[in-house]
Amino acid sequence: MNRDLDRYNRAAAQRAATAGVPFVDVWTPFAELARTFARQRVRPAPTLWSDGVHLSDLGVALLAQQVEARLREYRIVDQLSADTATAPAE
Repeated sequence: MNRDLDRYNRAAAQRAATAGVPFVDVWTPFAELARTFARQRVRPAPTLWSDGVHLSDLGVALLAQQVEARLREYRIVDQLSADTATAPAE
């Protein structure tokens, strides 16, 4: 499954680049952190998932960190604010 998710992530990144849209890669940092946890062998091991499907608090924090970084990198909020400021009033 992880190989499929990795392939999917790479394909999605490529499609986003081709379309010229920002892409938030959450697979890579999630996989890296999961490997780090596995190497540490701490019990109980921290996890990114609360139940195997839904994110834990740690998973949500990592996701938010990645999204926030891309919002800053691509200046999305600045662009939205500029678009709003120049939009004609209705």
